[in-house]
Amino acid sequence: MGDRWILASSNHLIQFVRAEMAAYRLYTVVPELLKFLDNLTNWYVRMNRRRLKGDGGPEDCGHALATLYTILMTAVHLMAPFTPFMAELLYQRLSQLLPEAERQESVHYCMLPEADDRLLDEDIERKVDRLQKVIDLTRVLRDRNNIPLKMPIAKLIVLHPSQAYLDDLTELQGYVLEELNCLAVEFTTAEENYVSLSAEPNLAVLGKRLKGEAKAIAAQIRALAPDAIRGLISSGTLELAGHTFTTDDIKVVRNFKSDIQNYDTNTNGEALVLMDTRADDTLLQMGLAREFVNRVQKLRKSAGLQPTDRIKVYYDNVEADAMVTAALETQATYVTDNLRTEWFNMAQHTPAGKEVGRTETDLNQKKLTLVFTEA
Repeated sequence: MGDRWILASSNHLIQFVRAEMAAYRLYTVVPELLKFLDNLTNWYVRMNRRRLKGDGGPEDCGHALATLYTILMTAVHLMAPFTPFMAELLYQRLSQLLPEAERQESVHYCMLPEADDRLLDEDIERKVDRLQKVIDLTRVLRDRNNIPLKMPIAKLIVLHPSQAYLDDLTELQGYVLEELNCLAVEFTTAEENYVSLSAEPNLAVLGKRLKGEAKAIAAQIRALAPDAIRGLISSGTLELAGHTFTTDDIKVVRNFKSDIQNYDTNTNGEALVLMDTRADDTLLQMGLAREFVNRVQKLRKSAGLQPTDRIKVYYDNVEADAMVTAALETQATYVTDNLRTEWFNMAQHTPAGKEVGRTETDLNQKKLTLVFTEA
């Protein structure tokens, strides 16, 4: 899916850039280039990082790398008129992988690429756009509740009146779970199961417009039935007392029902996202295991080790923190799968071999020692 999306997006961008530059609307091009580069770096590469590292096997890794190369070359050609020196530097590096017959002396000798209509796919672009919006809404909720991304959330509920909208998200459910570190997600149109609706008049607007009628109509707005409010949400307008009102005139208020008080909510005017903010011991242990892996990967980087370097990892839970001990015991499979190397508790195994890395860090606000040795 990721390859299809980024290829469709890049060819859509080519169409846009050629049309805008032909009309000499250069000021519209740079924002779209920046948006595309953000999609490339923060979405495509992020969502496909395991494939790019070879987790899916050599063939799948080759497809992902070939797609990334194609997209980078497209971006360099489109950037060239606006960032000539940066584009030239990147082209000189990337063009070394081209057949000599296709290689130009400079990116500025190359024509702008032509869009390949076969790769255009509005459906996949729409689906990923909706996915991005839901992920962004949930990240805001995490920040608001001080829940770091490495801490799993138990459940996410996505509400939208359109089943077609939710079907698009259901196809990409795996990405939602992975990107948001979420254990379960529910897509539903049944907003009435989770929230109760009420309406409040925008008195600042309606007072000027309705004058003497404002007080009486404000009372009618507050007494609106849920079905009438849903009609306002879906159509954008409401007929009441001989007047037509819009969502600028009437504010829709959503209140949680009593059995889901542990959820926080966020909306962008389209989808409504509800996130379970509770954390039990299992979720805390899963979060600590992810933090442990993160500490190991940081030491790998600071020690100058390559992913292919064979090492053994030793740790010392210096303060014998019970939560850290439980996390590393219950989440041992996750840790092993992500470290891809042997790891040991120094309380049970003395480090053996040449030491190639050591750090004093913390986990769960308690001291943790990490030691790397050659395997």
